[in-house]
Amino acid sequence: MKKKILIAGLVLLLLAGVGVGVYAAGSQGSQSDPLITKSYLDKVVLPELEQTLQNALAELPEDPNAGVFRTVILQEGQSIQCPVGTEVLLYFGSATAQIKLSDVTAGATVYDGEVLERNHLYLSRDPGAGVLAAGEVYLLVSGEYTLG
Repeated sequence: MKKKILIAGLVLLLLAGVGVGVYAAGSQGSQSDPLITKSYLDKVVLPELEQTLQNALAELPEDPNAGVFRTVILQEGQSIQCPVGTEVLLYFGSATAQIKLSDVTAGATVYDGEVLERNHLYLSRDPGAGVLAAGEVYLLVSGEYTLG
């Protein structure tokens, strides 16, 4: 007897759960009453989003050298120090890393004193990281740097 009551209670609970699920699924928007309309997106959301994007772009500092590579020539013993984010490409000569650089071309890290590969792009990821020339060196540098 108790078993029949328990089974009947579970069946009623299951039917109630299914009923709530069907009601919730059916009341989440329809053709006549959608959750959000296309006209609301077009007239309210998109203009606000475009204005927010324009304001964010206007606040960005303008760097005339952003993305521009400059040729830097170092003599033996000279070095450059780079803040985080500066890109360096060694295209002539022999040089070693100072502190730590990311070798973007090889997907590796070059530690202090290790030799740089020619035609590899390096990214400064630590303040003061840089390149020390072992002879005459030609670099392409994008971003800020100081000669040392």
